[in-house]
Amino acid sequence: MTANWTGFYLGGHAGYGWTEFTAGGATTSSDANGFAGGLLAGYNYQMHNWVIGVEGDWTSTAWKSSPFSVTPKSSAQGRYTDMVSARGRLGYAFDRTLVFGTVGWNRGEGSYSDTKNKIISDFSHSGTVFGGGIEYKLSRTVSVGVEGLFYEAGFSKTVLSPSGKKSTTFTGDDMSVVRARLSVQF
Repeated sequence: MTANWTGFYLGGHAGYGWTEFTAGGATTSSDANGFAGGLLAGYNYQMHNWVIGVEGDWTSTAWKSSPFSVTPKSSAQGRYTDMVSARGRLGYAFDRTLVFGTVGWNRGEGSYSDTKNKIISDFSHSGTVFGGGIEYKLSRTVSVGVEGLFYEAGFSKTVLSPSGKKSTTFTGDDMSVVRARLSVQF
């Protein structure tokens, strides 16, 4: 079978991701990591061996940092809940195998909490996402693959306590995800 990569596709992905959080004048930080999975959709167009395309995805995460010290009497914790991205793809097909690079835009959401000042704050960020991967066609319509993505998502947000007298600055770092994918082409 000679593989044809042109067409719309839908699928899912599952993998592992990680990032880091800090808060206030903390000299320590805490990693947040764990499962990342979701849905993807896109379109590829093949010209000889070159394949260009667009892809969008939604990723749900359950990343939660361990509490970390902000001051001697206060600790903070960060969590990521979900991300979306829209990316372009460029690849080279070796019949059933497609090697590709990808770059685009991402947006993520989560929350922070500070135990002493009783601050709970939602946050969102947006930035560039890029990476690469490899896909293999199991049949004319089904492909599997692996990819790595790096999300430039660093952000900083200052929030006030409920009394309005104290503030804390929360900081999130860039994120990385390694995931497997399964797609069905139409």
